[in-house]
Amino acid sequence: MKSIITSVLMNADTTGRFLNDYDCQEIGERLAQEAKRLEFVAKLGEMIDSLVQQSGDMLVKRHPEFKQPGYCGDTPKKVQHWYQDIGDYLRIISYCIIVRSPDPIYRWNGRSVGEFFRALNVPLSSCIEGVTQARDLLLASGEVPEEMKDELNGYFAQLVATFA
Repeated sequence: MKSIITSVLMNADTTGRFLNDYDCQEIGERLAQEAKRLEFVAKLGEMIDSLVQQSGDMLVKRHPEFKQPGYCGDTPKKVQHWYQDIGDYLRIISYCIIVRSPDPIYRWNGRSVGEFFRALNVPLSSCIEGVTQARDLLLASGEVPEEMKDELNGYFAQLVATFA
């Protein structure tokens, strides 16, 4: 992925000119936007434990049957894995925000995760519930900048689509 700085420099070099005021202003505005994104990702990092805990607790509460012997949550270690997965999904989303692209989702390869869960008889619906709950909690937190909400929803939708 080319940065805005690289794009502006390449454009100026291609035309054989020095950077002008417009070029410098464009770089400055983009860097200010990126700073906001990084601030949000840092805030997400501060909130991660709470988001993961609340989302995982919701799954445990909604699906007590998973804790029965032979099911996907019949040991504390397996239940803890649910929580860890939710954290991993949020981490992948944070990477998408930073690079402004769903590429981290596709590089992560959620399809193989979906196949893995199916092999363990873990209902994908519960994975999707956990991701959806984390998204809803994040959006309700008031920490997501308005201009990023649609983008964030898109990344969550793409993540969920990879489970299929």
